[in-house]
Amino acid sequence: MERFLRATCPSCVSLAGSEDHLVLRTPSLAQQIIKISQEASTQQKPLLTQDQRERLFMAMKHIKLSIGRSCFNQDIFTSMLLRCHLPLEVSWNLYRESVIDLSTFLSSQLKRDEGYKVKLSKSLVALCLGSLDTLRLRQEILSDFVVFLQKQAFCNIQTSTGQLEKQVLNSVLEDILKLSAPCTDENLALPSNFLATSTIVEPQTVHRFAIHSLSLILSFNANKSVADCMKSETEWMSSSTSVILQPMIKEFFLCLNYLEVNGILMRALENQSINSVHIFTYLCALYTCFTEAPTSMKGTII
Repeated sequence: MERFLRATCPSCVSLAGSEDHLVLRTPSLAQQIIKISQEASTQQKPLLTQDQRERLFMAMKHIKLSIGRSCFNQDIFTSMLLRCHLPLEVSWNLYRESVIDLSTFLSSQLKRDEGYKVKLSKSLVALCLGSLDTLRLRQEILSDFVVFLQKQAFCNIQTSTGQLEKQVLNSVLEDILKLSAPCTDENLALPSNFLATSTIVEPQTVHRFAIHSLSLILSFNANKSVADCMKSETEWMSSSTSVILQPMIKEFFLCLNYLEVNGILMRALENQSINSVHIFTYLCALYTCFTEAPTSMKGTII
């Protein structure tokens, strides 16, 4: 029987004496992942279907079996996957199971394909919104990717690849700020969520990422002077903002103290143009999160 399978199925390799005596060769394993990815890419959805997820689960079992039997070539596997666009859920599962090195994989994709930066940021933003039953999965995938990207972009040693990853994060934040689709708080997955729970990122890296992100939020779509905003105070204080904005700002506050948060605001107000709605939302979060804010800010703005 084994000789028949080896003759008719060249993608199998014999492992004499093992209970799982036939495992798939690396190229065949990669082809399974590629096929699932190609199907998923046509759906324009951030997550896999249940059928695709089950097939991915089975493929992962074969991969782990192959790794356990020392029949897996990670270099060949990764090089084959680099030729196609992997949905985030697929690459995330491969990363979580240590099948691919996410740093090598994403860095290679960003260097090889100029359009991948946009694809990646759009895919990450798509994870923010969805149903309540997918929230945990969406948040885990989003957080893991953001943690990886900001570790590369805001570490002490700046590299050309790190600049690409910073551009991806900037695009993610900017696109999230543009979201206007109706959603509720309990359904939101946020790129800042990991700040409350992660212990795997160096504090200095997180600190730089938070300051950069808050500064970007305050400067995004800045189109009015401070004086003009004060004249139309009633208008901008009553403006509705994305339900995403204030929770995200509050999460970025978690790794900063009041003086740092206030300093970011003061620097934003020194610019010629500001985004009045974002400034007001920032102030609301500031007053909510820091008890010293009302006294400190008295006579400054409001």
